[in-house]
Amino acid sequence: MVGALIDDNCDMSRGFYTRHARDAAVTKLIARPTLHIFFAELAHFEQPLSGEVCARSGVWRRLIEKDDIPEGWGIDVWFLIEAAMSGYNIKEVFLGQKEHTSFEDYKDDVSKLSKMAEQVEFTIIREAIKYKRTELQSKVAV
Repeated sequence: MVGALIDDNCDMSRGFYTRHARDAAVTKLIARPTLHIFFAELAHFEQPLSGEVCARSGVWRRLIEKDDIPEGWGIDVWFLIEAAMSGYNIKEVFLGQKEHTSFEDYKDDVSKLSKMAEQVEFTIIREAIKYKRTELQSKVAV
C-alpha cells in the first residue's frame, strides 16, 4: 500500500480483497449503497470498510485534528469521506484473498452485525448532512 503513495503519487491508499461471497454484509447492504446515494463519487470503492489504510503523514495529521471523528465502526468510512472531501487523491489497492474469522460468527445470522451497520450508516448520514449532500438522494432511482 505504501507503493501506491510512492509509485502512483496518491495521498491515501486503501486495501481491498477477494472475499467469500457471503462476507462483507455491512459493506454490501449499508456502506456502498449509502455512499452511492450521498457520495456517488466514492461508490466505486470496493471495500470502504476494509480497515487497511495508508496515508501520507500530513493527511493523517489533518484528519485527526478534526473535531468530529466518530468512535466505533464508522471510522473507516469517515476517513474515506473526509479524505475525499478534503481533495486528497485516494487509490484502492488489491491485497489478495481475505478470510475473516469473524465470518463464522455471523454467517447464519447477519443481525449480529446490526450495531456495526448502524454506526456505519449513521457516520455516512452525518457526513452527508455536514457536506450538504442530503438533497442528492432525489437523484437516485428508487
